[in-house]
Amino acid sequence: MELVIINKEIEVAKTEFGTYVEETQRLCSDALEITVTNDESAQYAITLGGAAKAIVKEVEARRKKTIANATAFIDEINSLCKTITEPLKQAEAATKKKAGDYQIAVEAERLRQADLLRKATKELQDKLDSEAKEARDKAAFEAREKAEEEIRLRREKEVAEEAVRIKAETNLRQMIAFENETPEEELAAEAKRLAAEKAITDAANATALEAEIAAACKAAEDAANAAALKAPIVLAPVIAPAQPVRTASGITSYQVKSWKFEIVNAAIVPPDFQSPDEKKIKDSIDAGIRDIPGINIYEHTETRFRNSSSR
Repeated sequence: MELVIINKEIEVAKTEFGTYVEETQRLCSDALEITVTNDESAQYAITLGGAAKAIVKEVEARRKKTIANATAFIDEINSLCKTITEPLKQAEAATKKKAGDYQIAVEAERLRQADLLRKATKELQDKLDSEAKEARDKAAFEAREKAEEEIRLRREKEVAEEAVRIKAETNLRQMIAFENETPEEELAAEAKRLAAEKAITDAANATALEAEIAAACKAAEDAANAAALKAPIVLAPVIAPAQPVRTASGITSYQVKSWKFEIVNAAIVPPDFQSPDEKKIKDSIDAGIRDIPGINIYEHTETRFRNSSSR
């Protein structure tokens, strides 16, 4: 029944406002086609503009009168609904905050536990790495010591054998010299030459020995490091993020994160993030200011119509 009444009222309104349609179409057509070239055409343009403004004013007044009852009804319904919805909105906001505070606390605890696990995992990994390094260093040191000792023993044996050979050779030379009755001066000179050769040979052997020991130690250290056990990688436990809360009635509570901002010190905000205050600019211009850096202040002329009489 209400729908029928509303439809009838709409039809009546269409009839009342329809009286303006033909005049509006004619006036708009003339306004678009007119060309102002002299006083007479200017007068006509002003007449058309004034008439258009008068019709707009009259239509607006009739519109307000026509919907007055509906507006009052809508206002009453809105007011009635607000008495219901406003407390409910407050209840929703309160429960959102309380549930949100709890969920934030739960998330904070989850993050705290995750941080503790990460620290514990790192400490364990560092301990395993340290133990593995200590074992590698020990194995490398023992390998170097063993390689160096083997070379020294071999070298001492070689030196001892060489000493025996030289002593035998020296004895033989002395026997030959005795039989040949070689003068003491020649024997002394020969002994000096042999001693010099021995010193050169010993120096060369010492240098070669050092190089050989260094190379053997390096090879032994590399082999020990290659054979050493590596520290295992400790994986940090993963704590699953909080899941949305769903009640038995089907209501789901979840959190959405977004970045917000608040200006705490406008004086240090970079220029790229500042915008002109248009209200302050307009107030300054109205007060007589005509020169503001970065702003073009100009005089704008606008044509307006005013009806001295109404329809």
